[in-house]
Amino acid sequence: MRLPEPETAGFGNCPDCAYVSTGTPAICFVCASETIEPLSAARCMTCDGRLSTTSGECGNPLCNRSADLRGWEYIYAISMRSGALEKVISRYKYDDVKGWAWIFGRVLAGYLESLLFTDPSPDPWDLIIPMPTYVGDGGRDFDHIDLIVERAEIEAPELPFRRDVMRKTQPTPRLVEQDGFAARAQVAERYFGPALEVIDPSAVAGKSVLVFDDVFTSGLTLREVAEKLTEAGARRVGGSCSLVSRSACETGALYLGLSAAVGARGAGGRPAAHPRLHGRRRVARSASARLTDRRQLPEFPVRCQRRVNERS
Repeated sequence: MRLPEPETAGFGNCPDCAYVSTGTPAICFVCASETIEPLSAARCMTCDGRLSTTSGECGNPLCNRSADLRGWEYIYAISMRSGALEKVISRYKYDDVKGWAWIFGRVLAGYLESLLFTDPSPDPWDLIIPMPTYVGDGGRDFDHIDLIVERAEIEAPELPFRRDVMRKTQPTPRLVEQDGFAARAQVAERYFGPALEVIDPSAVAGKSVLVFDDVFTSGLTLREVAEKLTEAGARRVGGSCSLVSRSACETGALYLGLSAAVGARGAGGRPAAHPRLHGRRRVARSASARLTDRRQLPEFPVRCQRRVNERS
Protein backbone atom coordinates (compact mmCIF):
# COMPACT_ATOMS: atom_id res chain seq x y z
CA MET A 1 0.00 0.00 0.00
CA ARG A 2 1.38 3.38 -0.99
CA LEU A 3 1.48 5.85 1.86
CA PRO A 4 0.21 9.40 1.26
CA GLU A 5 2.92 11.93 0.68
CA PRO A 6 3.41 14.57 3.37
CA GLU A 7 2.25 18.13 2.97
CA THR A 8 4.83 20.85 2.44
CA ALA A 9 5.49 23.13 5.41
CA GLY A 10 4.93 26.39 3.54
CA PHE A 11 7.51 28.81 2.20
CA GLY A 12 9.59 30.23 5.05
CA ASN A 13 9.30 27.02 7.08
CA CYS A 14 11.60 25.13 4.73
CA PRO A 15 14.07 23.88 7.39
CA ASP A 16 11.19 21.95 9.01
CA CYS A 17 9.73 20.69 5.73
CA ALA A 18 9.61 16.99 4.86
CA TYR A 19 11.06 17.96 1.47
CA VAL A 20 13.97 20.06 2.70
CA SER A 21 16.52 17.57 1.38
CA THR A 22 14.60 15.89 -1.43
CA GLY A 23 12.21 18.55 -2.72
CA THR A 24 12.08 19.21 -6.44
CA PRO A 25 11.76 22.54 -8.28
CA ALA A 26 8.09 21.76 -8.93
CA ILE A 27 7.36 21.05 -5.25
CA CYS A 28 9.09 24.18 -3.98
CA PHE A 29 7.71 26.46 -6.70
CA VAL A 30 4.12 25.31 -6.10
CA CYS A 31 4.57 25.74 -2.35
CA ALA A 32 6.08 29.22 -2.73
CA SER A 33 3.32 30.25 -5.13
CA GLU A 34 0.73 29.53 -2.45
CA THR A 35 2.55 31.48 0.27
CA ILE A 36 4.21 34.59 -1.14
CA GLU A 37 2.23 37.71 -1.99
CA PRO A 38 1.04 37.85 -5.63
CA LEU A 39 1.67 40.74 -7.97
CA SER A 40 -0.65 43.69 -8.23
CA ALA A 41 -3.43 43.42 -10.79
CA ALA A 42 -2.57 46.98 -11.87
CA ARG A 43 1.02 46.54 -12.94
CA CYS A 44 3.32 47.69 -15.72
CA MET A 45 3.40 45.28 -18.66
CA THR A 46 7.08 46.07 -19.18
CA CYS A 47 8.60 45.74 -15.69
CA ASP A 48 5.75 44.19 -13.65
CA GLY A 49 5.99 47.00 -11.10
CA ARG A 50 2.88 48.36 -9.44
CA LEU A 51 1.42 51.28 -11.34
CA SER A 52 0.90 54.63 -9.66
CA THR A 53 -2.41 54.79 -7.82
CA THR A 54 -2.83 58.42 -8.88
CA SER A 55 -1.69 58.58 -12.50
CA GLY A 56 -2.00 54.91 -13.40
CA GLU A 57 1.41 55.11 -15.07
CA CYS A 58 4.72 53.35 -14.53
CA GLY A 59 7.32 55.35 -12.65
CA ASN A 60 10.32 53.64 -14.24
CA PRO A 61 11.77 55.98 -16.91
CA LEU A 62 13.24 53.06 -18.85
CA CYS A 63 9.80 51.55 -19.36
CA ASN A 64 8.87 54.58 -21.44
CA ARG A 65 11.73 53.96 -23.87
CA SER A 66 12.03 51.42 -26.64
CA ALA A 67 13.59 48.04 -25.90
CA ASP A 68 16.63 49.00 -27.98
CA LEU A 69 17.25 52.11 -25.87
CA ARG A 70 16.61 50.61 -22.44
CA GLY A 71 18.49 47.40 -23.29
CA TRP A 72 15.88 44.90 -22.09
CA GLU A 73 12.35 43.88 -22.99
CA TYR A 74 10.29 42.56 -20.10
CA ILE A 75 10.40 41.80 -16.40
CA TYR A 76 8.66 38.66 -15.18
CA ALA A 77 8.15 39.09 -11.44
CA ILE A 78 6.93 36.24 -9.25
CA SER A 79 5.95 37.98 -6.04
CA MET A 80 5.94 41.06 -3.87
CA ARG A 81 8.59 41.11 -1.20
CA SER A 82 6.74 40.82 2.07
CA GLY A 83 6.16 38.48 4.99
CA ALA A 84 8.12 35.23 4.92
CA LEU A 85 9.84 36.08 1.64
CA GLU A 86 11.27 39.31 3.04
CA LYS A 87 12.55 37.55 6.17
CA VAL A 88 14.11 34.71 4.20
CA ILE A 89 15.90 37.04 1.79
CA SER A 90 17.37 38.99 4.70
CA ARG A 91 18.53 35.80 6.40
CA TYR A 92 20.20 34.63 3.22
CA LYS A 93 21.92 37.86 2.20
CA TYR A 94 22.72 39.48 5.53
CA ASP A 95 22.72 36.69 8.16
CA ASP A 96 24.79 34.38 5.97
CA VAL A 97 22.32 31.48 6.07
CA LYS A 98 23.45 30.08 2.76
CA GLY A 99 21.20 27.03 2.91
CA TRP A 100 18.39 29.19 1.56
CA ALA A 101 20.22 29.16 -1.78
CA TRP A 102 18.84 25.63 -2.22
CA ILE A 103 15.27 26.83 -1.79
CA PHE A 104 15.72 29.87 -4.04
CA GLY A 105 17.46 27.64 -6.58
CA ARG A 106 14.48 25.28 -6.64
CA VAL A 107 11.96 28.12 -6.90
CA LEU A 108 14.02 29.67 -9.71
CA ALA A 109 14.25 26.38 -11.60
CA GLY A 110 10.57 25.63 -11.05
CA TYR A 111 9.59 29.07 -12.26
CA LEU A 112 11.76 28.83 -15.38
CA GLU A 113 10.35 25.39 -16.19
CA SER A 114 6.82 26.71 -15.78
CA LEU A 115 7.61 29.78 -17.85
CA LEU A 116 8.94 27.69 -20.71
CA PHE A 117 5.88 25.46 -20.49
CA THR A 118 3.44 28.41 -20.36
CA ASP A 119 5.23 30.54 -22.97
CA PRO A 120 7.11 28.28 -25.41
CA SER A 121 9.29 30.79 -27.20
CA PRO A 122 10.26 30.41 -30.86
CA ASP A 123 13.69 31.70 -29.76
CA PRO A 124 14.59 29.87 -26.53
CA TRP A 125 17.51 30.82 -24.31
CA ASP A 126 20.85 29.17 -25.00
CA LEU A 127 22.42 30.28 -21.73
CA ILE A 128 21.16 31.29 -18.27
CA ILE A 129 23.90 33.13 -16.37
CA PRO A 130 24.18 34.93 -13.01
CA MET A 131 24.50 38.69 -12.79
CA PRO A 132 28.21 39.33 -12.04
CA THR A 133 29.00 40.12 -8.40
CA TYR A 134 32.30 41.36 -6.99
CA VAL A 135 33.47 39.47 -3.90
CA GLY A 136 36.21 41.06 -1.78
CA ASP A 137 37.13 44.39 -0.22
CA GLY A 138 34.40 46.87 -1.01
CA GLY A 139 32.15 44.13 -2.40
CA ARG A 140 30.14 41.17 -1.14
CA ASP A 141 31.28 38.57 1.37
CA PHE A 142 30.05 35.81 -0.93
CA ASP A 143 28.52 35.60 -4.39
CA HIS A 144 24.91 35.14 -3.36
CA ILE A 145 23.66 35.26 -6.95
CA ASP A 146 26.07 32.69 -8.34
CA LEU A 147 25.34 30.35 -5.42
CA ILE A 148 21.63 30.30 -6.26
CA VAL A 149 22.40 29.53 -9.90
CA GLU A 150 24.78 26.78 -8.80
CA ARG A 151 21.99 25.18 -6.75
CA ALA A 152 19.44 25.66 -9.54
CA GLU A 153 21.82 23.94 -11.96
CA ILE A 154 21.98 20.90 -9.67
CA GLU A 155 18.20 20.87 -9.27
CA ALA A 156 17.46 21.29 -12.99
CA PRO A 157 20.44 20.16 -15.07
CA GLU A 158 18.27 20.18 -18.19
CA LEU A 159 18.16 24.00 -18.10
CA PRO A 160 21.09 25.78 -19.82
CA PHE A 161 22.71 27.32 -16.74
CA ARG A 162 26.31 28.48 -17.10
CA ARG A 163 28.32 30.32 -14.46
CA ASP A 164 31.64 31.15 -16.16
CA VAL A 165 30.51 33.67 -18.76
CA MET A 166 30.89 37.09 -17.07
CA ARG A 167 32.60 38.58 -14.05
CA LYS A 168 32.78 41.88 -12.22
CA THR A 169 36.40 42.90 -11.76
CA GLN A 170 36.12 45.56 -9.05
CA PRO A 171 33.70 47.06 -6.52
CA THR A 172 31.46 49.89 -7.66
CA PRO A 173 29.21 52.42 -5.88
CA ARG A 174 25.80 51.01 -4.97
CA LEU A 175 23.04 52.35 -7.16
CA VAL A 176 20.48 52.25 -4.34
CA GLU A 177 22.60 54.78 -2.44
CA GLN A 178 22.45 57.31 -5.28
CA ASP A 179 19.99 60.19 -5.20
CA GLY A 180 17.65 60.00 -8.16
CA PHE A 181 17.44 58.14 -11.45
CA ALA A 182 19.95 60.39 -13.27
CA ALA A 183 22.61 59.81 -10.62
CA ARG A 184 22.03 56.04 -10.70
CA ALA A 185 22.25 56.03 -14.49
CA GLN A 186 25.55 57.90 -14.34
CA VAL A 187 27.04 55.47 -11.82
CA ALA A 188 25.88 52.47 -13.86
CA GLU A 189 27.45 53.81 -17.04
CA ARG A 190 30.62 55.25 -15.49
CA TYR A 191 31.49 52.53 -12.98
CA PHE A 192 29.38 49.38 -13.26
CA GLY A 193 29.68 48.93 -17.03
CA PRO A 194 33.49 49.28 -17.18
CA ALA A 195 33.84 46.79 -14.29
CA LEU A 196 32.16 44.04 -16.31
CA GLU A 197 34.09 41.53 -18.37
CA VAL A 198 32.96 38.72 -20.66
CA ILE A 199 35.37 35.92 -19.78
CA ASP A 200 34.99 33.95 -23.02
CA PRO A 201 33.31 35.79 -25.91
CA SER A 202 33.09 32.56 -27.88
CA ALA A 203 30.75 31.20 -25.21
CA VAL A 204 28.14 33.86 -25.99
CA ALA A 205 28.74 34.45 -29.70
CA GLY A 206 25.50 33.91 -31.55
CA LYS A 207 23.73 32.87 -28.33
CA SER A 208 20.52 33.98 -26.66
CA VAL A 209 21.34 34.77 -23.02
CA LEU A 210 19.15 35.04 -19.92
CA VAL A 211 20.72 36.81 -16.92
CA PHE A 212 19.78 35.99 -13.32
CA ASP A 213 19.92 38.73 -10.71
CA ASP A 214 18.60 39.01 -7.17
CA VAL A 215 17.23 42.57 -7.37
CA PHE A 216 15.50 44.53 -10.11
CA THR A 217 15.28 48.24 -9.40
CA SER A 218 15.39 50.19 -12.64
CA GLY A 219 17.13 47.94 -15.18
CA LEU A 220 20.21 50.17 -15.39
CA THR A 221 22.71 47.47 -14.42
CA LEU A 222 20.93 44.99 -16.67
CA ARG A 223 21.35 47.43 -19.53
CA GLU A 224 25.13 47.50 -18.95
CA VAL A 225 25.29 43.70 -18.86
CA ALA A 226 23.25 43.45 -22.07
CA GLU A 227 25.58 45.90 -23.78
CA LYS A 228 28.66 43.89 -22.81
CA LEU A 229 27.11 40.63 -23.96
CA THR A 230 26.01 42.19 -27.24
CA GLU A 231 29.50 43.60 -27.83
CA ALA A 232 30.87 40.09 -27.25
CA GLY A 233 28.63 38.75 -30.00
CA ALA A 234 25.48 37.61 -28.18
CA ARG A 235 22.60 37.34 -30.64
CA ARG A 236 20.03 38.16 -28.00
CA VAL A 237 20.14 39.06 -24.33
CA GLY A 238 16.93 37.48 -23.18
CA GLY A 239 16.67 38.63 -19.62
CA SER A 240 17.55 38.80 -15.97
CA CYS A 241 16.00 36.63 -13.31
CA SER A 242 15.72 38.34 -9.94
CA LEU A 243 15.15 37.03 -6.44
CA VAL A 244 14.38 40.54 -5.28
CA SER A 245 13.34 43.40 -7.54
CA ARG A 246 13.01 46.86 -6.08
CA SER A 247 10.96 48.36 -8.88
CA ALA A 248 11.26 52.05 -9.62
CA CYS A 249 7.56 52.00 -10.50
CA GLU A 250 6.65 52.40 -6.87
CA THR A 251 9.22 53.30 -4.23
CA GLY A 252 9.80 50.49 -1.78
CA ALA A 253 8.08 47.75 -3.75
CA LEU A 254 10.22 44.63 -4.12
CA TYR A 255 9.65 41.48 -6.07
CA LEU A 256 10.94 38.01 -6.64
CA GLY A 257 11.14 38.19 -10.38
CA LEU A 258 12.38 37.35 -13.80
CA SER A 259 13.28 40.03 -16.30
CA ALA A 260 13.82 39.69 -20.01
CA ALA A 261 16.15 41.95 -21.92
CA VAL A 262 16.91 42.79 -25.56
CA GLY A 263 15.55 40.55 -28.29
CA ALA A 264 12.31 39.90 -30.12
CA ARG A 265 9.90 37.38 -28.62
CA GLY A 266 8.06 36.72 -31.85
CA ALA A 267 4.77 38.08 -33.11
CA GLY A 268 2.90 37.11 -29.96
CA GLY A 269 4.83 39.54 -27.73
CA ARG A 270 4.58 39.24 -23.97
CA PRO A 271 2.26 36.53 -22.64
CA ALA A 272 -0.65 37.86 -20.60
CA ALA A 273 -0.39 35.37 -17.77
CA HIS A 274 2.39 34.31 -15.45
CA PRO A 275 3.08 30.63 -14.78
CA ARG A 276 1.76 30.78 -11.22
CA LEU A 277 0.09 27.71 -9.78
CA HIS A 278 -2.99 28.03 -7.58
CA GLY A 279 -5.61 25.81 -5.99
CA ARG A 280 -5.21 22.79 -3.75
CA ARG A 281 -1.59 22.04 -3.01
CA ARG A 282 -0.30 18.98 -4.74
CA VAL A 283 3.25 17.67 -4.68
CA ALA A 284 5.03 15.34 -7.03
CA ARG A 285 6.75 12.19 -5.83
CA SER A 286 10.28 13.32 -4.99
CA ALA A 287 13.47 11.48 -5.84
CA SER A 288 16.62 11.42 -3.70
CA ALA A 289 19.14 10.89 -6.48
CA ARG A 290 20.69 14.33 -5.84
CA LEU A 291 20.85 13.95 -2.06
CA THR A 292 24.65 13.71 -2.12
CA ASP A 293 24.80 17.25 -3.51
CA ARG A 294 22.36 18.45 -0.84
CA ARG A 295 24.71 17.43 1.95
CA GLN A 296 26.17 20.89 1.33
CA LEU A 297 23.54 22.33 3.70
CA PRO A 298 25.54 23.03 6.90
CA GLU A 299 24.63 26.73 6.64
CA PHE A 300 20.99 25.88 7.36
CA PRO A 301 19.85 25.56 11.00
CA VAL A 302 21.04 22.43 12.82
CA ARG A 303 17.62 20.76 12.72
CA CYS A 304 17.65 21.02 8.92
CA GLN A 305 21.10 19.46 8.67
CA ARG A 306 20.06 16.67 11.05
CA ARG A 307 17.15 15.86 8.73
CA VAL A 308 19.51 15.74 5.75
CA ASN A 309 21.84 13.39 7.63
CA GLU A 310 18.94 11.12 8.57
CA ARG A 311 17.96 10.79 4.92
CA SER A 312 21.49 10.13 3.65
